[in-house]
Amino acid sequence: MFHGAWMVSALSLQLIACPVELVAPQEARFACSSDDDCAPGFGCIDSYCLDLSSDAGTADAAASADASSSSDAAVSDISASDSYASDISASDIPASDISASDATIPDSALPDAAAPDSSVPDAGCPSDWWSCRWSRRRALSFNNAAIGEQLASFPLLLVLNSGRIDYSNTQDNGEDLRFIDANGVNTLDHEIERWDEGGDSLVWVKVPQIDATDTDFIWMYYGNAAASAATPQQASQVWSAGYQAVYHFNQGLRDSSASGFHGDDSGHATADGDGWIGRGREFSGDQSYVNLGSDLPLARRVGACTLSTWVREDANDYEQHLISISANNGTTPTTASRATLIFKMGEFRGGGRSDDAESFIGGDTVGAGLLAQQWYYLVAVIDFAGDQVRFYKNDDYAFTLPVNFSQSQTSDTTSTSNALGSEDEGGSAYFDGRLDEVRVAAVARSAAWIAAEYRSQADLGYVNYGAEENW
Repeated sequence: MFHGAWMVSALSLQLIACPVELVAPQEARFACSSDDDCAPGFGCIDSYCLDLSSDAGTADAAASADASSSSDAAVSDISASDSYASDISASDIPASDISASDATIPDSALPDAAAPDSSVPDAGCPSDWWSCRWSRRRALSFNNAAIGEQLASFPLLLVLNSGRIDYSNTQDNGEDLRFIDANGVNTLDHEIERWDEGGDSLVWVKVPQIDATDTDFIWMYYGNAAASAATPQQASQVWSAGYQAVYHFNQGLRDSSASGFHGDDSGHATADGDGWIGRGREFSGDQSYVNLGSDLPLARRVGACTLSTWVREDANDYEQHLISISANNGTTPTTASRATLIFKMGEFRGGGRSDDAESFIGGDTVGAGLLAQQWYYLVAVIDFAGDQVRFYKNDDYAFTLPVNFSQSQTSDTTSTSNALGSEDEGGSAYFDGRLDEVRVAAVARSAAWIAAEYRSQADLGYVNYGAEENW
């Protein structure tokens, strides 16, 4: 459609210009007010974008510089009436004498009709800049050599403060944040857990691949007052790497994964409280727990399940359940766990059932040394196919418990009852303390993945925040 309009204009102008030897393409230009309005290689001369590489462009540039806006300039002295346009019709010029190149303007000279949400022209910034509509960026590199494993679709935590981002150049709620892969092209999914221009903002970014080096990186772009916020779909896609449930507790009991298994307070209500990363959930130990719902496809027909959470126990004197996913028991809630993670008097316990009908298989750690009133990152990898349960505390403790599950996958049934802070059915083993960043994944996480999670979430230098660049 745009080409057709330009062709008619160019043809008409060529017919007009011929008697006075004007070059048609010079009149069929895109209007401008400065060079910034023109594409690379074009300049704004006499209010039109002109190809500076052409002879005509060079001549016009010189004429414009010599004559400025003077009425003495040769082109300015020629009006439409001087060209005798009325004496010339299209039939006077054979169609064979007019080629498509004579009657069209290069696409590169036209404005970007599909440019998204911006009043800033997409021209003039460095050639490796993702989009000129964003005025600032920082390189974020990863110290992953010590982890020793390439990570795929890894949800990285960024803790942003005034030393890591210039809040004066962002929108009020971070709507203009964009994360771009090292190739400078691919946009990465992200979720803003909290935006706090007076403190720490918490942002999760799914990085497609983190190499086992200290040089891999992504870009963080900001500085676009017209950009719209990322969609909810982008937020849930951060948690695509086998996650079945993710609870930040910054927005109540909402599940950030695509599953949407949002929780409800049951018994004595839990309370919002300070977490390790942002907000957390506080449990009283007195019949307070979070009901995740019934008849859910959690850990259904899987070869492994990874349960993880940040935990701070107030009273270290009895067995307290942190995450409980039950086997199938028809419609009746049950304490028969398919997968569970338990805090138990200085140690922690994990295990479950591959077959709904079998007895609980699992056990306790040895020498974990968990203390009350301290935050820990606890993980239990229940590996049904590998006949083992692996336990991790922060990045300084690992323990493997050999077991013998009856089958290599869990039953192809739903989980009847599911809870945080109690037994599966919510009737006992209540937790007294705080939880943060609870996750359920239907895969066996590696030791390297868990170590990277811990270092990222503890903000222990896993991410290097580069200096701000701008144009």
